[in-house]
Amino acid sequence: MATDIANALFRVLSQDGLVMSEAFFRTLMTAYTQESRVAIEKYHALTRLNALIYDRHEEIEAVDAFVGSVRLAVKEFINDPVGIPLMAAWVRIAAAIPDFSERINEAVEQDNR
Repeated sequence: MATDIANALFRVLSQDGLVMSEAFFRTLMTAYTQESRVAIEKYHALTRLNALIYDRHEEIEAVDAFVGSVRLAVKEFINDPVGIPLMAAWVRIAAAIPDFSERINEAVEQDNR
């Protein structure tokens, strides 16, 4: 799921005009990894101060799994930046199939009988 979310994010950013080079993706991964390690150490210290249970190793493994998912998303995005074609606008559908609204209404009515 993280891969799908990252893919969607990359496509939206790309559609908004952001240029994403290999350097961008390397910086993204490095910054995320560094920030996550800092956060893990902060949470570890807080749990020690408050005598709570916190598995730092498990948290690091979760971060590594997320990084792996984002890496996969980066590869998928680089291989196919456009991805799955977006659904055609209803205007285009109406132009191609003038009686589409009536057809879909009839299909829904039949399904609900």
